[in-house]
Amino acid sequence: MDFKDHFDQALCQELGLRAAALAPGFDAQRYQAALPTELQGLEMKARVRALAEALWHGLGLSFDEAVPVLTGMLDALPQTRLGRMSGFPVWVIADIVETRGLDDFELAMQAIHKVTRHFTSEFAIRPYLVACPQQTLAVLTGWLDDDSSDVRRLISEGTRPRLPWASRVPSLLLDPTPILPLLERLRDDPSLYVRRSVANNLNDISKDHPALVVELLSRWKAELPSEQGQWMVRHAARTLTRQGNAAALELLGYLRTTPVKVKRFEVSPPSIVAGQSITLDCDIQVEGAGEHGLMVDYAILAPGARGQTNRRVFKWSKRKKQAQGSVRLQREHGIATNQVRSYYPGAHQIQLIVNGQVLAEGTFELGT
Repeated sequence: MDFKDHFDQALCQELGLRAAALAPGFDAQRYQAALPTELQGLEMKARVRALAEALWHGLGLSFDEAVPVLTGMLDALPQTRLGRMSGFPVWVIADIVETRGLDDFELAMQAIHKVTRHFTSEFAIRPYLVACPQQTLAVLTGWLDDDSSDVRRLISEGTRPRLPWASRVPSLLLDPTPILPLLERLRDDPSLYVRRSVANNLNDISKDHPALVVELLSRWKAELPSEQGQWMVRHAARTLTRQGNAAALELLGYLRTTPVKVKRFEVSPPSIVAGQSITLDCDIQVEGAGEHGLMVDYAILAPGARGQTNRRVFKWSKRKKQAQGSVRLQREHGIATNQVRSYYPGAHQIQLIVNGQVLAEGTFELGT
């Protein structure tokens, strides 16, 4: 199921029923008139915004009057035989808080806290981080010990500098240090859901402030000896390792000075069509005595839609204690257009990357 399909005509009807059950003055006709005549032509965020705008017009209330209705709609409503709202449909309620609540900060924060327990308010919190960052960070600090892992995750996820699908918070892109104390507090959270978000936040920060993140992770690596702590360090450093950042690779035990040579690297077949796979086959010689960390990745340099070259790095193999000798690796990689990426006809280059360094290359042709 495509995410956007959560926002369909059935949800439009449900939202109207929930609003009417809690707001006697709800104008169902105005609500219906404000709904888009055809949802199918809209992408997900456009659907969310369209449903939120229609619901807002149907309510015809001020923000302070609307909040009790909107948050009440999230709960089970026995009179309508509708259960508790959860998951993607809740985004419609969150969108109203995102766009309509900036003039009533305290009430908006209360609404965000409630909404987050049903889905997430990571998008709704962003305008508040822009408009009143100190106030918003103070509220998030107060939620650090909340009994809901969803609320605690909001703290790390909502402050991500490069949160997918979300508006940017320019101040956090320029200077992420105000959110580091929050991440410090959440790094030992009992929920993997929260810890993964902490790592994703640091991974975002690393794209603009690599040295800051390496310094922080170096300390965390020493202070968090458990496997879950070491996993967080690795996950937070994943973009840096894909980029071949020497300091991040060394932090994880993969040295650029490791004495290795690529004896053979083959890409076959030389020509394929979309939907088929290529095979990567290589022999790597580790020449130094002792044990070495070995991280083997590969990059595909592919023609883009506008004539540019797109480079994407893929993980292949990690060996923390590779002794002197030869290592043979082989794998298949499917070349197919999907929701994540598109492939276009033409020459494609493959780079073999060992501990962050390109040591061999190959090519294949993608036909039509």
